[in-house]
Amino acid sequence: MDSLSIHPDIVADKQIVNVRHIKPSLEADYRAESARGVKVINKLTGKFWENLGVAVFEQLWDGSDPVVVNIRNLKDGFQSLETEFYGSTGTGFKDEYVKQFGTADWDKRIKLMDEAVVKTETYIMKLRKDLSSQ
Repeated sequence: MDSLSIHPDIVADKQIVNVRHIKPSLEADYRAESARGVKVINKLTGKFWENLGVAVFEQLWDGSDPVVVNIRNLKDGFQSLETEFYGSTGTGFKDEYVKQFGTADWDKRIKLMDEAVVKTETYIMKLRKDLSSQ
């Protein structure tokens, strides 16, 4: 799912990892909507959007729900999670999405992104070089 990554070249020793279990019947729709989201984000400007680095991976195992793993690299550390750390985000995601696809599609997106996810796990991680093979 590399086409769903956002600035995957950003490297950091601190990350937020989101693991989403997706309903198999909604997997294709979820992927298509995620791709739309990447198109929207690529149009946004501002320090926040320029520093947003998310690598996306998909895990498919027989007999289990599809899993989407997002790893957000925090190149400026955990403090970058603070509100307004990068200043104003400028045009918001929703505004740009509605501009590109319309309000009706925004409403469908919100519903789909909620209904498609069976379970979410979130981890805050820090690379410890003394425990790493890097």
